[in-house]
Amino acid sequence: MPYVLFMDESGDHNLKSIDNDFPAFCLAGCAFEREYYKTVARPAVDTLKMRFWGMDHIPLHSRDIRKHRGPFTFRGDEEKRQDFYAAINRLMEELDFTIIAVVILKNEHLNQYGTAALHPYHLSLEFIMERYSMLMRRRSKTTEGYIMSEARGKNEDTLLKNEYNNLKRFGTEFHRDMSNITSFWMEKKEATCRFANCRLDSVSDRCQSSAARHGTESI
Repeated sequence: MPYVLFMDESGDHNLKSIDNDFPAFCLAGCAFEREYYKTVARPAVDTLKMRFWGMDHIPLHSRDIRKHRGPFTFRGDEEKRQDFYAAINRLMEELDFTIIAVVILKNEHLNQYGTAALHPYHLSLEFIMERYSMLMRRRSKTTEGYIMSEARGKNEDTLLKNEYNNLKRFGTEFHRDMSNITSFWMEKKEATCRFANCRLDSVSDRCQSSAARHGTESI
């Protein structure tokens, strides 16, 4: 069964000027069996959006949800807000997907590796691809899947695709063969901002907040 992994980040990858209020970088991936995503997960989330807003293009950004901004004001209707929380939590419990998340505390990363510290986004991509490939190989030797991410800018996208190609060619120290990852697509936000990427906004934000609170580097 083919897979798709939607990927999104929280925080910035800058190691030269680190914001001490947000010193972590998180990259998270949400992996689905492709047919399941198209026939079950995506329609289920669209149904939830239609129920609360009468339209299916509302992005589920965690910051807006937490701060009751935009469509999540529910016009001050607390009962409807709680109903939405219950509905989305129930949906997350029922749907079948795998989260792969990487959090890098940038100060600790610099302190440990100094001038050899790797680009946080590229290092995170290495971990994500490694585990995504392993996940599919555990399913079967013939399972394949692609990655979809939000475009970030011409230069950034070129560097990231080069990193992807290097990982595809050489693998990592612990996982050499990534041939089951077939391609890496980068789309504008409007094209990718459906269930998985919008939900990943919540995952990556929470990973970053948790790492900042607990002072740990985790994968």
